[in-house]
Amino acid sequence: MSMNIFFNTTTAETCSKAEYFLNLTTPRDAEDILYGPTDRFLMTVLIPIISLIGVIGNGAFLYMSFVVPELRISVTTSYLANLAVCDLLFLLSVNVWFVIIFLNTQVNIEFLLYSSIECAISTVSVNWWYYTSLGLITLITVERYFAVCHPIKHMNMKSQPGRVSKLLAAIWILALLVTFTQVPQSWKFITYCVVWPDMKKFETFPNTIRDCEPLSVVYDIYGSVLVVVTMLVTLLINTVLFIRIIHELRKTRNLGKTSSVDKVRNQVTRTLILNGIIFFICQLPYRVWILDDVLDLTGQIDLIGFELESPVLTIGRAFLILNSIINPFLYVFTCRHYRQAVLKAFCGNRCLGPEAITDDITVSRGFVRKARWTTSNSTNSTAL
Repeated sequence: MSMNIFFNTTTAETCSKAEYFLNLTTPRDAEDILYGPTDRFLMTVLIPIISLIGVIGNGAFLYMSFVVPELRISVTTSYLANLAVCDLLFLLSVNVWFVIIFLNTQVNIEFLLYSSIECAISTVSVNWWYYTSLGLITLITVERYFAVCHPIKHMNMKSQPGRVSKLLAAIWILALLVTFTQVPQSWKFITYCVVWPDMKKFETFPNTIRDCEPLSVVYDIYGSVLVVVTMLVTLLINTVLFIRIIHELRKTRNLGKTSSVDKVRNQVTRTLILNGIIFFICQLPYRVWILDDVLDLTGQIDLIGFELESPVLTIGRAFLILNSIINPFLYVFTCRHYRQAVLKAFCGNRCLGPEAITDDITVSRGFVRKARWTTSNSTNSTAL
């Protein structure tokens, strides 16, 4: 039985360097690896618009953190500013690797790369921000835990010179090192020689497509397991600390001894807890898809089923992008402290009410003064 094979250029020339052969002579098989109308809308309209909103939001937060003195000296704001930088870099990576690739190819399995080095760079440029954000979210939670549950220790830790800069540098460097261990999962640069259906629609399609593959199944499993395990571990740590923080906040409220400084501190803390919860919820769909891939590789177990893999992947990617744009808006809409800062940054002191902005860096000092002299803190102080 003969098979119709269509090549738009000389077969020997275009496929001479191809390592693998991909038979797509069946039209349905060929259609399955092409971007559809939904992909086109997502890549050319939705992702750029949402990313622009995220860039504006995170950029505005960074500007606010720099120009408002009360925030510029805040430990918490330093962590949040680094998280905003992380989100900006992620949004930039998404638009480079998804939108630009989409505009230059119709094949959804093709990477516009030309070497193993470029494959490694693409891995680092996407995953580095993920591991950094995990570290930053956990660092923020730990900082809130000490601020609420151990205020004296919190003050002592803040008094150590260079501590914040060292912690932030450690997180960025450690995240990069972890990302490097994942590079073998996409180090193998390969070229497919593609046989398209003998139809006019496929006449202009390339006879070769490029892809980045793992060096072996072991590296593939390791990379996927690493992503899932790091998320589960950080989720467990954050959950335990969230519970303890919430318990302490409720106990303080029930005692009826909450000062004005405590109220601002508690509001900021609740906002950051909500931020952490949203972060892990947004990460969940994509990590479930990765977990399904691990189970397929190790035990031939279909966690979500073949027909649901593509929708789950699309939803997962959408939630990752949403997670990178939502943070600054969450701070402003749920916390009066940051709403005041926005007004001061973009409108000046004339837009503020009678109460000044309080800053989280000195909340522990308020606790110390309260403990030593049992006096209430003024709302006009710079304590939060």
